[in-house]
Amino acid sequence: MNLPASRREFLLTAGATSLAASMFSVLPSAAGAADGESEAGELFQTTVKLTTPKSGKDKRMPRPLDSVSCSVFIPRGLKTVRGATLNPFYEPTVKQKHWQAAASLWSFAHVGLNFFGVKNEELAETTERALAALAEVSGQPALASAPLCIHGMSIGGGLTSRLVEALPSRVIAAAPVCLEVGPRDEASGDVPMVTIFGEKDGRQMEKLTEKLPLAREQHAQWAIAPQWNQKHEWHMANNFILPFYQQVIGQRLPEKASSNPSLKQYMEKDGWLGDCATWKTPSPQVASYNDYSKDRSQACWLPDAYTAALWQAFVSYKSPVSLVSPHGIGGGKPLLTFAAGKPMEVKVATDKSAEVSEIAIYDGNRHLAKIDPQTLTGSIELDAGIHGLIAVGTLASGEKTYSEPIAVISQ
Repeated sequence: MNLPASRREFLLTAGATSLAASMFSVLPSAAGAADGESEAGELFQTTVKLTTPKSGKDKRMPRPLDSVSCSVFIPRGLKTVRGATLNPFYEPTVKQKHWQAAASLWSFAHVGLNFFGVKNEELAETTERALAALAEVSGQPALASAPLCIHGMSIGGGLTSRLVEALPSRVIAAAPVCLEVGPRDEASGDVPMVTIFGEKDGRQMEKLTEKLPLAREQHAQWAIAPQWNQKHEWHMANNFILPFYQQVIGQRLPEKASSNPSLKQYMEKDGWLGDCATWKTPSPQVASYNDYSKDRSQACWLPDAYTAALWQAFVSYKSPVSLVSPHGIGGGKPLLTFAAGKPMEVKVATDKSAEVSEIAIYDGNRHLAKIDPQTLTGSIELDAGIHGLIAVGTLASGEKTYSEPIAVISQ
């Protein structure tokens, strides 16, 4: 990409530093600190004028009030953008290494916006103009019409659900975090969505469990997933969101980049269901839509067996089996990436008071390897992509128990 220097706005300047600081002052507990410049690609920044200026009454409102700032990460060597991941509230996300790595694997751009204060009725128009402006400044014209995976936390979670409502035909999947939101209408209910929230984050548990059956009665393709003992924080949400996106992108989006690609639509009956009544146990229950024996409108909807297994592990409570190594994405630990097709060691731990007769490692619902009961280690090989690793233990009773999932990036 040989763009003139005047068209490049790398986020390493003093101005960009103050921009990042302003973002942190708005949402200090957002999805992790920006990681800095990467050899993985290039960062571009621009601004878009608003039709209606933001109100200045809220002191958190970023200035200026008549425009919004927008940034994009483009993987190095990428000729044509196939899609984009987008955070509508946390612009410094474009410097986060895990999203950069994901973008590189998927041939995506990764977009960070700061839409705090943008009027709801202008979100669609402003997003489209922001993507068009970023397409121009980055030299990636396909970005202007790229299909989107949208996620954000708190206010960003609300913006996520509103963008799905505003642009349902171009959203591949969505993951609001830490806000009691989901599909807002019938069209947004056709977009696979998972809302992740802290168990102890105000009344979110109460509100989301009330909203779920109302949306599911309208056949919404929606699941909710608590992070046990957590409050208002992103925490380990990436360990669901990244492999969830990996799976849905592979199923909904054509492999070849094209202008205005048509997204494959899921059928509700082809999905899987998760039983919320069993989630605060070490053994949450999931089943295919046709095999689910309880009220389907009370259950979380998931696109397939893989994401159902991911949900089952993510909501598991006090499992006697845990993955020790590799570590997941989040929790203040550095990002690890692994060589595709090369052996990698996996280590687990067990609660000594539990009788675990056998342990295996899965990638979602795909069996990878057995764990040696003496060393509690095993060896696996992964294809290029993002994987949701789960340790599945068999108890003396024959019941299965599931560790929290760990997202692993192999390149």
